[in-house]
Amino acid sequence: MRKQPRQRFPRKPSALITLALKDLKAVKKLKGYQINMDENWHTYYHSEVCSICLAGAVMTNSLLIDRTETIEPVDCSERIENILYSLDHFRLGMCSNAFYNMGLDPNEGTPYNRVITRYDFSSVKFVQDMTKLSLDLKEGGY
Repeated sequence: MRKQPRQRFPRKPSALITLALKDLKAVKKLKGYQINMDENWHTYYHSEVCSICLAGAVMTNSLLIDRTETIEPVDCSERIENILYSLDHFRLGMCSNAFYNMGLDPNEGTPYNRVITRYDFSSVKFVQDMTKLSLDLKEGGY
């Protein structure tokens, strides 16, 4: 049975980040994908490789977008677009912007703003930083 695209996404930032990290881990195992956090979204270069960022991992694994498609958040529904933009802001440590995209008060996200290690500097540290962010958000009720 073919997997169906995810229709529902977590409303809490902590759960959304956890989902994205699981999707990133799953996509890292797939052939034909390259993790590149400096690349925008889900970009296919006609070279057998699809370059994706954190939100692109969600597009691939949860939304089941084919690797031969170049897709940006604006190509999705407004709800999905905002989820993808919020993930992009979280990976940059810009939690107030991510909260805004999720329909939450941006001022409540400000205390969680922080430096997240760039993926290309250390993928392990990036995942650790994002996991810590998710745990801190969960502890704060988000």
